[in-house]
Amino acid sequence: MIPSLHIASETNFDTLGLGGLADAISCTVTEERNGEYELEMEYPVNGIHFNDLAVDRIIVAPNNDKDHGQPFRIYFIRPAISGRVTVLANHISYQLSYIPCKAFSATGLQAALDGLVSNAVKVPMPFTLEADFSSSATYTQVLPQSIRACLGGADGSILDVFGGEFEFDRYAVRLHKSRGYDNHVVIAYGKNLMNYEQETNISNLLTGIYPYYCKDDSLLVLPEGIVTVTHSCSYPRIKVVDLSDQFEELPTISQLRTAAQSYINNNQLTVPRVSIKASFCPLWQTEEFKDIAPLEHVRLCDTVIVQYPTLGVEAKAKVIKVVYNVLEGRYDSIELGDARQTLDVMIASLLKGGRK
Repeated sequence: MIPSLHIASETNFDTLGLGGLADAISCTVTEERNGEYELEMEYPVNGIHFNDLAVDRIIVAPNNDKDHGQPFRIYFIRPAISGRVTVLANHISYQLSYIPCKAFSATGLQAALDGLVSNAVKVPMPFTLEADFSSSATYTQVLPQSIRACLGGADGSILDVFGGEFEFDRYAVRLHKSRGYDNHVVIAYGKNLMNYEQETNISNLLTGIYPYYCKDDSLLVLPEGIVTVTHSCSYPRIKVVDLSDQFEELPTISQLRTAAQSYINNNQLTVPRVSIKASFCPLWQTEEFKDIAPLEHVRLCDTVIVQYPTLGVEAKAKVIKVVYNVLEGRYDSIELGDARQTLDVMIASLLKGGRK
């Protein structure tokens, strides 16, 4: 698919808009699980549409070899070097960072998503929010926030309360219980594994939490104090957790205990975090494996099996980051690991004046 350029106000991305960017030197789309979603392009100064490139305009490009094209809004154009410019663009969903949402509370996942839409301050709200699973947990937004921060980034966000994995498809935002698939694809040394790194981190490992609520001089803690978790740690690791933002008013002991358990369930506190970085050859894009391509296909959030007998490694890992080469129609890199939800990191960068 040839990337195309569109005016800033375009909402129909099924045409070529201002024209195709077939003369681009390079074009990649990077997408991270619950995180970064960005396009980077190098374009020649003598290209057909060089003078049409402008901040705020939209480039449409696919994020994988099956995608129908995603809109990315240009936020930066680096001056020409050696006859080319570098163009950086964020996925259209980043606009949610600039749509405020009033404080509200809702019980249930879809009710919370609907509440984000209905409580959006009166600016154009072209996005739809939906989920493929349900939950009876209560979402409480105490202070006004941008809708994107409410989804993931602010304390007590949708990701914090309900968990899940986001899919951003043009103006549709979908929260999946598990976005990817486990097709039993094997990435093995001697077959398609090209590089392998593994890190183990226990910074997330806890033996319990000490939850509390504190507002308007009202302090509430549990009679038992600590909510313990099943663990393999050899010494106590207790974290003090402020759950005040989960409630609009003083909760009951039972409500605070339920919120504490929800925090434990959604934050993977019981096992060390293992991160696997593996680069591998996408066999479904090679001629010799074309007949079994559907069985070898891997996308973001899919689960794969990594085998490296020399190191005694056989483990399942999730695809957490992909870099797709738009012009060549193939992945430049695919990263595996057990990544935390990273929208919070991205939002923090935005709030500190980072990327738009």
